Amino acid sequence: MQGWLQCNLDHQSQYGYGLFSVILKASGKLIGDCGLEVMEVDGAQLAELGFDFRSDNWHQGLATEAATAVRDFAFGVLDTSTGR
Repeated sequence: MQGWLQCNLDHQSQYGYGLFSVILKASGKLIGDCGLEVMEVDGAQLAELGFDFRSDNWHQGLATEAATAVRDFAFGVLDTSTGR
């Protein structure tokens, strides 16, 4: 777990974005993560939107809601002209 956390903190520091915790408002329970990670594809660096949720929270539209918020953040807040 410590390695995964450090990897994500390093990614955030290097690129200015990464994974967000996804927490249910009603209960305050952490149910997963959703965000952007840099992936290398054919020598090019691309941002990939991904998510990982506890299985008891699947099929409720929560991943769609989280991914939409991350997409809106990427295009509305991040400066895509510089890659940040």
